[in-house]
Amino acid sequence: MKVSSGFVEVWGMYHFTFSGQEQLKGIMHYPFPLDSSHAWPDSVSIPGRRFLENDSGVSLKMRFIPGQEESLFVYYRQPVLRNTARYIVTTTRRWDRPIDRARFRVTVPKNLPNVRLNYVPDSTVLTDTTITWLFTRGPFWPSEDIIVTWN
Repeated sequence: MKVSSGFVEVWGMYHFTFSGQEQLKGIMHYPFPLDSSHAWPDSVSIPGRRFLENDSGVSLKMRFIPGQEESLFVYYRQPVLRNTARYIVTTTRRWDRPIDRARFRVTVPKNLPNVRLNYVPDSTVLTDTTITWLFTRGPFWPSEDIIVTWN
């Protein structure tokens, strides 16, 4: 997740391992935060996949084969209308089990005043122009989305 002037960009690599006994096909919903602070993304890319926009995100077909890993890369750029950026992780609670392991990188410009992250990072990397927070959680059962705020 990278917060920049007027928008947030998200690069997500997701790995799914299916432990069922038979192949599973279904529709996966990928939500975007859409509220008074977040407009509809102006760019969405899911390489190698067709997807359909709906009222709160995009939907795509997924196929899971027992014992095999299925990977999905998602990119989107979303205008932010206020001093907050959010990445949705709480919808994973619908899966009725925690995420085995989740790794996050959140980068913000160093000149954002009073910038805050609602998760405690494992480490912080500072450059001349950016602050990057890194954190890994697992098993991860998120009670809140990842939120960056500033004044």
